[in-house]
Amino acid sequence: MLFTLLQERLVAHLRSRVRSGELTERGLARATGISQPHIHNVLKGMRTLSVEYADQIVTHFHLSVSDLLTYHEAGFPAPVLANVSMVPRLEGLAGPSDFMGERIEGSYPMPKGLTDNLWMPVMLELAHDPNMFPYFQNGDLALVDRGKVFERTLQPTATYLVQMESGTMVRYLRTAGTRLYLLTPGTLDEPRKWDSLSLSGRDMDTVVRGRIVSISRVSA
Repeated sequence: MLFTLLQERLVAHLRSRVRSGELTERGLARATGISQPHIHNVLKGMRTLSVEYADQIVTHFHLSVSDLLTYHEAGFPAPVLANVSMVPRLEGLAGPSDFMGERIEGSYPMPKGLTDNLWMPVMLELAHDPNMFPYFQNGDLALVDRGKVFERTLQPTATYLVQMESGTMVRYLRTAGTRLYLLTPGTLDEPRKWDSLSLSGRDMDTVVRGRIVSISRVSA
């Protein structure tokens, strides 16, 4: 019974991510080695997942029982975890010479109070950036809102992930005309020292990859 429920929840999980635009049937097929027609039929409910295919999907997306079932369904005590949300964790790093990825490599527990109002929350590990130290440190896990709120209004006190040629930077942001200005704690009050890049002919969301909501410091 539990295995059947797991199969149903796995398909529902994939269907939800395809509907949200996070995945495509083609991308899912390519990532897991399962044919696209079979993926299509599974998501439409016309076929079932074999144990082998289910294992391939679970392994690729680093899913666990807790990602697919409620703690009550899985037989685990729920009271302590009732206010916890399991947030997808992205591969890669954010740093001066590192790039955030798009593939999910597991999940990380966060208080629901931090995630309830976020459109597409993810967790991402930060690499050392001397320009942002000690506010952001190597190994910090950042809760990131991938929603597009920043396209309308940049928050002056918020920090954002900015995709640069050398890496994915954490920076404060300002805009003027078609230019995006990148600030650090040391240059907040010194506009002449702000780095900048042109947004002409570019969508903001291809440059600004998300807003940092909070930091989890794994070690002191």
